Order: sequence, then C-alpha cells, then structure tokens
Amino acid sequence: MSRPDGDLADVVAAAAIDALLAARWQCADLLSRKSPDAARELLLGHAADLASSAVGRDQLLSKALEAAAADLSSGRSPLGEGASFFFREREPCSTARRIVRQQVFRRGAIPSRKAHEVVADLERRLRREAADGRALHKRLVAEAHLHERLWDDPRVPADANTRLIMLCVVPKAMARAQELDPSHARFVRRRDAPRLRRARALALASPQSATAASRGHWRPPVPSRVAGWLWALGVLVAGAGWILLDA
Repeated sequence: MSRPDGDLADVVAAAAIDALLAARWQCADLLSRKSPDAARELLLGHAADLASSAVGRDQLLSKALEAAAADLSSGRSPLGEGASFFFREREPCSTARRIVRQQVFRRGAIPSRKAHEVVADLERRLRREAADGRALHKRLVAEAHLHERLWDDPRVPADANTRLIMLCVVPKAMARAQELDPSHARFVRRRDAPRLRRARALALASPQSATAASRGHWRPPVPSRVAGWLWALGVLVAGAGWILLDA
C-alpha cells in the first residue's frame, strides 16, 4: 500500500478541509441557538466524544471543534484561520511517529472485530455519498490511506487503543475496497465459472503444481507497511505469551 508521502499528505489535507467545513457549520448552528459560552461547552463535549472514534475523519473533526471552542473562549471568530487548526503544528518527524508506535504496540491485543466494525461504518457513510460501486471503491481506498497516515500522527487526539484500531482498519478497508471494485467482481465471476473451477482443481492436483508451490512460485498479496507493522505487533505480543485476538 505504499504511496508517495506527498499523495498521503494530500489525502490528509482534503480530509482536514472537510473537517473545517463541518466544524464551521456546527459552530454556526450552535451560535444561532446558544450563547458563546454554552456553544463552547457543547463543542468541547462533541470533540471529546469524537476523540475516542477510530474513524480518521472523526479525529480531524475533534481537533477542529476543539480549536473552534478555543477561538470562542478568546473572543475570536471560530476557525477564522482555516485549516491551521491541524497544520499549525509541523508535520511530525519519524522520531515522533516512532514514539507513538511504541505506545500503540504496547496495547497487546489486535482489535480485529472493532476494526471490522469501523470499516462497516465507513462503508455506510460513503454509500450515502458515492454514486456507484467504482466511486465507493475509490473513496474507501482513500479512507484506508487516510488511516495509514493518521494512526501514528501525534497531532490527532486518539489514545493508544484507538490508534491500534485505526492501524488495523487499513488492511481491512483495502480488502473491502477490492471486493467493491466492479472489475474485481467481474474477475471473481469469471474465475468461479464451473469450467474454470474444474480446470483449476485439475491444475492444483497435478504434480507440477505441487512442485511449483514448494519452490515458492506462489506469491501472497503485495505486502504493505501496515501489514508489516501488524505482523511485528503480532510477533511482539505473541512472544509475551498473551496475545488476544478479537473474532
């Protein structure tokens, strides 16, 4: 799943702008009905709720709402400085990200079930916006890349357990995106045609196929940085003898 850092930064920037627009709308709505002090308290409460969400966009919105509340406290127009609510802090260096990863990997358990629930939630949200399967596929791939970029970013307010879920979301979202890809669906239908199933079964039963497999001709899906991190996490906690896998 490797992508140039510039592309990943673009994904984060686009999501930050979306969070900015959503936060501004919430501020305008609250200020039309509440006093600035009451609006500030409501914004902070919502920001705290979103900080526990493993959805990357919720993390960015939490940060935006918190900044809006700070602006109200200081008598400023909420989020008048635009996306600086997130980009005011410099892009974290590799050392800062490594520190976050170390904290995350101490969690031990791999939250597979919770990550699956987050992907299902993402798909439900995107289906309200995506017009067709191809658009949904592209949007879900973008969400996977967003989580890949944010899970170890110290600028988002997530705790270590939430970040671990965000990390586990990445490969699951990519897998689900592949299932939703119309071209992949056509390939699966062709692959599962009765004639091809029989041919594949005969090929697998042949001695040549067994020899090729034993010589390493088969290759797993292209590995990613996230898959490597998850594998390392599994080895780390399995070595301690107490890894817990969610179903």
